Amino acid sequence: MITSNTREDLERDNARLQKENWEFRNQLKVGCSNIDHNSLYFQLEITKNENQRLQQEIININQNVQKLLEENYINVGHNNNKMDLLFGKIESLVKANETLHQQLKQQHNSFEIKHLEMGNKVSKTCKDMESCQQDLQFLKYRSISKIIEYSSFKIINDWIDDSKAIDFELLYKASEDDFSASSFHSACDGKGATITVIETTDDCVFGGYNSQSWNCDGNWYGDDKCFIFTLVNKHGIKPTKYSPGNTNYVGSGKNYVAMFGDGFDIGVGQKYSYQSFPQTYIDTTGKGKTTLNPTRSFTIKSIEIYKCI
Repeated sequence: MITSNTREDLERDNARLQKENWEFRNQLKVGCSNIDHNSLYFQLEITKNENQRLQQEIININQNVQKLLEENYINVGHNNNKMDLLFGKIESLVKANETLHQQLKQQHNSFEIKHLEMGNKVSKTCKDMESCQQDLQFLKYRSISKIIEYSSFKIINDWIDDSKAIDFELLYKASEDDFSASSFHSACDGKGATITVIETTDDCVFGGYNSQSWNCDGNWYGDDKCFIFTLVNKHGIKPTKYSPGNTNYVGSGKNYVAMFGDGFDIGVGQKYSYQSFPQTYIDTTGKGKTTLNPTRSFTIKSIEIYKCI
């Protein structure tokens, strides 16, 4: 009896039946009775039919296997197509992500550049506003001084102390015709730190800063905060501050208005005035005795004294 429908079992059964058939045929050749012959023939027919059936089952199984293989091949191909589609989508997503990352990076860089530009603009605006405030602060001197521009007060302010704004109060002004030592001392002595601004008939403008009060004691005094300066000169030197090289910074007396340096770098007197720079104060622009004025003696066109508050 056939007890298995598997392909291997069927093949084994088929082989067994063929062997039995062969054995039956050999028995027939040897000889047998009619009964035995009929029985053997009947068994042979059964075996033959069973063999045919098994062969058909093998064919059916082979067909089923082939069908399964084809279906599996189709499914594998279909799955491969799905995988290809998935990989294609993944590649597209990766490219899209890279593109998005690049765009975000560009936007970030653009934002940083704009942020930096905005910061620079804000900084410049703040500086411009500060400069405007300073200009407004010193603009009031435009109607006060007849010698220098209001912007020169900002320069002098920074020479004295660039960490704060200084108010300049006009104490004394005079021209060649109404100038006198007594009127100077009456207006300026004991008033604290001052700047002296001189305009000569040679159209030169220079002066000095006294960090202490003027007096008429006739002695040299002051400190290393004192300095002299040029604003307008014949050499085209930009506004420049000259610091002292020794301790005799400033002096004055009854017949003198203001003296800067015991070498009389600048000396303003009752009857005449002169300059011998550089003596006490150091020449840093290299033009020597003609730095402040082209001649040693000079005539005052106008003089102004401002208190520094």
